Amino acid sequence: MPRRPRQIKSSLQVHQKVDSSNYNKGSFRYKHLVSLLLAIGICVFIYRDTAASIVDYSNINLLASSSSTSTLIKTDRANTTVTSSKDATVMGMATNYDVHSYKRFVGSLRAVGFLGHIILIVSQDPKPGVEEYLKSQKVTTYPLIKVACTHGVDGDNTINNANSGNPTNEHDVERRTCAHPYPHLKARWARFALQRDYLTECTECTGPVLIADVRDTFFQRDPFGPDAPPVTGLQLFEETKRQRTTHWLTQQPIEHCTGQKIFNEVMLCSGTTVGTREAMLHYLQTMVDEMTQWMKKPQCCCSPLSGDDQAIHNYLHYGLHKFPADTTTVVPNGHGLVYTVGVQADLIHVAKREHKKALNMTIRQALEHPYTTHEQHNQGNWLPPEFEMTDEQGYFRNADWQRSFIIHQYDRFGQQVEEWLFQHGPCKNC
Repeated sequence: MPRRPRQIKSSLQVHQKVDSSNYNKGSFRYKHLVSLLLAIGICVFIYRDTAASIVDYSNINLLASSSSTSTLIKTDRANTTVTSSKDATVMGMATNYDVHSYKRFVGSLRAVGFLGHIILIVSQDPKPGVEEYLKSQKVTTYPLIKVACTHGVDGDNTINNANSGNPTNEHDVERRTCAHPYPHLKARWARFALQRDYLTECTECTGPVLIADVRDTFFQRDPFGPDAPPVTGLQLFEETKRQRTTHWLTQQPIEHCTGQKIFNEVMLCSGTTVGTREAMLHYLQTMVDEMTQWMKKPQCCCSPLSGDDQAIHNYLHYGLHKFPADTTTVVPNGHGLVYTVGVQADLIHVAKREHKKALNMTIRQALEHPYTTHEQHNQGNWLPPEFEMTDEQGYFRNADWQRSFIIHQYDRFGQQVEEWLFQHGPCKNC
């Protein structure tokens, strides 16, 4: 998923307003006090998801109650038998990545005991060492074959042909590039059709299926192992309760394309979706059908936003109700298989940066500085315990205080979590 813009500037500024007559700009004591108050406010705010109320990020009350009103998903394990993940499938598109990126995703998945199928769409010409590594991890790979598009339109409402202009950025290139054998779908969207095809072809993939973003996802527990919650039907995963569909990522494409006023619901993340084989095939086909219709319209097909598939994902569920209500579960963030940490990470990351800047660090020094004390960092917990997102070993944990299975959008925390992942976390032996 694309990085969301920092939307908390004005809320941070609330803590920085003082009477200028009593303010000594050179006062280290003042800077330290502001930083401390800011850090405390963020700590109080950040614990888990808040009630599903309409929230404008420019007016966040950092000292509001942080208790969650989400209810845990209850499952009847007495009627569920899970022996292993050998029949399960994990799928994703991972092009132009180096070996390190694959080790983060594939390596952590195998390290936590996943025995099932891993199917990835990769570059035709992988980077050095990638092919050998994926073979060693028993990953089934399919090359993404790029072709000229036949959809006939681009974002400028002009015919898409060889003379339609020189692409000026990656989004221009992407919307003018399609994937074989679907020249009517831009490559970003074609992955849904390709994953549908590859899942259909995999006759041994009879168990539950996860489709996930590869770049910013890693695993802490086997998502389909004996301890995982059973999978029935389709599971769609919420982001934090504060992240709404009124966000620009979904509002702009949906309103621009459909003319429908945006609904105000909790954002569903298209970067992680789980379901039975049957439910996943239906989901993928539904996405492809809608994307095919959007590709026919200039105002729909070629948004410059790199996450426009998330707009369709939310539109199909909230706007068109295309996923069967009796077999579709919307899972609160951190209450099921997936913990999407991006919004919390953005808030904590910015708070740390501002705190360190107030201590006269440069921006680079602030970003590189650990979240924790030297002693805590050496023990493995890279994030202070007051945020209540990780355990003493640094692993993310769900609302029930058990270690989460799948972590999405972890990279918003910066380099510190990456170092932990390979030094102390599930990838330490990858």
